[in-house]
Amino acid sequence: MSTFKESLLTRFEEFRKHGIFLISKSSLKPSVNINSSIVLLGPDHPWGKLDEESKRLQTEIYNEYKHLIEIGKSILANALPEAKEKYEAEIGLLLDKIEQKNMTWHETISEVEEYFKKGLENQVESINSVHGKIGDGKLLIPDTNVFIANPNFHKYRIPRKSCIIFLPTVLGELDRLKVEHGNENVRNKAATAIRNIKEYRRRGKLLDGVKITDKLSAYTIAVEPKFEDKPSWLDPNNKDDRFIATCLEVAAKCPDSEIAILTLDINMQNKAEFALFPYLDAEEAGFI
Repeated sequence: MSTFKESLLTRFEEFRKHGIFLISKSSLKPSVNINSSIVLLGPDHPWGKLDEESKRLQTEIYNEYKHLIEIGKSILANALPEAKEKYEAEIGLLLDKIEQKNMTWHETISEVEEYFKKGLENQVESINSVHGKIGDGKLLIPDTNVFIANPNFHKYRIPRKSCIIFLPTVLGELDRLKVEHGNENVRNKAATAIRNIKEYRRRGKLLDGVKITDKLSAYTIAVEPKFEDKPSWLDPNNKDDRFIATCLEVAAKCPDSEIAILTLDINMQNKAEFALFPYLDAEEAGFI
């Protein structure tokens, strides 16, 4: 399994190929200043009209890039200002090459391709500039349903060294479930999960990591997600979206770590995949 940063960069490379293919299907018209008594001071080469197949490809690539832009911004949340500025400076310029609405300085399609490649290289360099990881193993981020299904983390069958991450969004929900849920079994399991977490906290600082078994350690993060630098499709009032947003906080802190979301929820699996997180079905993976 790749780190989150590696997975994101793989998607950027796929997008680069798609973008270059679109540009290769595009055309530029001669300068509007040719045979004109009025000289336009600025970009002077209009784009040619795309055929219908290329227009469909253009829409797909536009949406693909908008999606990657937002996830990239999330990972750069803790980056140096220079890296953020370098990344964001290219967004409008690259979108311009995809949308092809405005005239351009470029005289040939090969010039456009080189400009497009260079812009993406700058964004990739920005993403590559961020570093950080937690522990030595894979980061496993369970949602609330996993804790309710099996609140005894020390009994998880872990095939390799891993770190389980307790998110504040999940801990808050466990606190609520242990008191408010109408099913006594759910209340009891939520209470058991919380007792176990308190026991791990007794052993040491969960913010720094606490050993649970030879293969499993536990960490917690204290911050709630900041939605101003998260993808626009995440709703702060939706608990699943808050979970994904907090996972992106973890990815921004630990871009060099392998990360997987543990869940039993098919909707959460869909959202994890859309956010570029690998997921493990907790039951199929042996955690339940």
